[in-house]
Amino acid sequence: MCLTGFNGFCCENRITTTTPFNPCAQSPCQNGGTCIPQGSSFMCICPSTFTGFCCETCVTTTTPFNPCAQSVCQNGGQCIPTGNTFLCQCPNGFYGTRCESRNYCMPNPCANNGLCTQTTTGYICSCSFPYTGTNCQQIISTTTTTTVAPRAPCGTNCACVTAPCPVAVVTNPCAPNPCQNNGGCAVQNNNVAKCWCPDSFQGYYCQHRRSARSLISKTCNKDCLNGGQCYIDEKQAGQAFCSCSNDFYGSRCEFMNRPKSCSPKNPCMNNAKCITTSSGAQCMCERGTSGVLCERIERLFNEKHCPLNCQAGGTCVYVSATPTCRCPPGLNGPLCEIRSG
Repeated sequence: MCLTGFNGFCCENRITTTTPFNPCAQSPCQNGGTCIPQGSSFMCICPSTFTGFCCETCVTTTTPFNPCAQSVCQNGGQCIPTGNTFLCQCPNGFYGTRCESRNYCMPNPCANNGLCTQTTTGYICSCSFPYTGTNCQQIISTTTTTTVAPRAPCGTNCACVTAPCPVAVVTNPCAPNPCQNNGGCAVQNNNVAKCWCPDSFQGYYCQHRRSARSLISKTCNKDCLNGGQCYIDEKQAGQAFCSCSNDFYGSRCEFMNRPKSCSPKNPCMNNAKCITTSSGAQCMCERGTSGVLCERIERLFNEKHCPLNCQAGGTCVYVSATPTCRCPPGLNGPLCEIRSG
């Protein structure tokens, strides 16, 4: 009888033990997969995010597209998916595809039935009489005063009366009221504010105090321009002075007051460009015009001062104070740009 581990007729052969083959010995399963022997083969049980014979392939999960995932609506708007696109339900006061624009007129900030007009940066209230202010919250005083001079130049049977008209409608240029010293504001046809000043003030914005004066029957020989009224100032040794309207100033009312800014409408005339400076609106006059607002046309029959750029040898002249191109034979048109026949 042979010892354990040997056999043969004379126990000459060593018995070799063979280890059973283990197909999972080399850990063939990847990415945390579990290997299960299957005879001479194996099987991998993969985590939920991997697949394949050895769990070598990552499982990609397709998430349904959500157009509202990036919070596309602004200013508190609610995003509503509609297929592959979205719809923003905007809160009160905002509008736009993404609620990106603000509606300053909702709710209406203008009081007293004022009309709100939306602008790019805010709103403007158009107030009905007798209201004014940024939000039509102020009441304009409509008291009409009558001042009788102690001695009138027109004799004893009449009197000098100052009776400024009340403001009919206050619109955009008068909000807020630019007139100083309790002046009333009105809007002219060219959408420019016009101030009605108390008796003791004058100037474009009622910013200048009038000189004390008394009217006497003495003849006033001052040549006042632009509707200015001549008066005699007894406190100035009986000298003659001009009392100018709000739009003009100067010793003879020869200069026009300058507006504060170029908005909301260009106050410059005759196609002049307006530039807002620290001292107010400045008008860049075209050739042949002058004045604070370029309101004067140089009535010189001279090509140097005539504003039209006549073509083809045409000459710019004034006809009844209107610049006109005098064209050579065979040409016509406003600038001699059209060939006749």
